Amino acid sequence: MLRVTKDRKRKYVSLGISVNPENWDFSKNQPKSDCPNREFIELMIAEKLKAYNSGKPRVG
Repeated sequence: MLRVTKDRKRKYVSLGISVNPENWDFSKNQPKSDCPNREFIELMIAEKLKAYNSGKPRVG
């Protein structure tokens, strides 16, 4: 999930994927280097962030 805050209002956006806690680096808030599909997960996060930063969130 991504947490988006705008005008002091929070919205949680699902990425539609799950990561085992053993493969997640909670201090850096990103997948660990040995996480399966790490590149795909980082790409999904980057795409959602880009959509919300541009002001045009894409559904789906």
